[in-house]
Formats: sequence, structure tokens, C-alpha cells
Amino acid sequence: MRHNRDGIFVETPNDTLELQIGPRSPAVFVTGHTHKPLIRKLNGTLVVNAGSAGLPFDGDPRAAYARLEYAWGEWQAQIVRLDYDLQQADRDFADSGVMEDGGPLMPLIRTSRKTRSGGGPFFTSATPCSPLGASATW
Repeated sequence: MRHNRDGIFVETPNDTLELQIGPRSPAVFVTGHTHKPLIRKLNGTLVVNAGSAGLPFDGDPRAAYARLEYAWGEWQAQIVRLDYDLQQADRDFADSGVMEDGGPLMPLIRTSRKTRSGGGPFFTSATPCSPLGASATW
């Protein structure tokens, strides 16, 4: 990967994604940092982004994680979504001290999580999720 701020999105062109993955073409490339779940296949590489457990930017407020499995000679990926108590999470945010100790972006992060705004103008990318849907087998 070129660097840790080099987001991979649904709309990332194939030639750019090839550069992001690098010349080795692994069977699976797991990435993150965009807060948007993704399952994508390129030149034999399964590209997976789990999304976010607490601050998703794809319009779905549920927590997300990726389940990867190697079966029948191929990698499979699934994005799993879980409901959780958002009101309790907000109380925990306030009660834990993270607002005071977490730095200047904490108010923006808290507001984004509460309003499901996807980070407002500070976090951008347009497409909500993978064109493959919630799971894929390769």
C-alpha cells in the first residue's frame, strides 16, 4: 500500500487500486480507515474493508466487521452488521472522559455518529458500499 491515508473506495479506478495493493498481488488484501465497508475483486486479489464498529460513513449506523473464510480452495468475505444501543454508546462517550481527552476532532466524531452524517464535510467519498453487496465468494 502506498501509505495509510490512501483510501480504497468502490469508485477507486482499477489502475489506482493496482498501485495501492502493490506488485505482489496477494490472495486477500484487507484495508481500512475509510469507515466504509467494501468487498471487491481485482486481478485475483480479494480486497476487503470491514467498515467501522462505531462510526460508519456509509449511512448504516450498525457496527460492522468482516468475516473471512478460506473454503473449497477460495477466499470468501462477508460484511456482518450488528445493532447496538446507540443511546448507551452516547452516554458512554460522555461518561468515559473521551470528549475531554480525545482531542479536537472528538466533538465532530460524536456529532457525526449521532446524526449519521458520515463525517460531514471532513470525510468524503460518495458511494455507500460494495457493488457486490454484503458478501462475496471468490
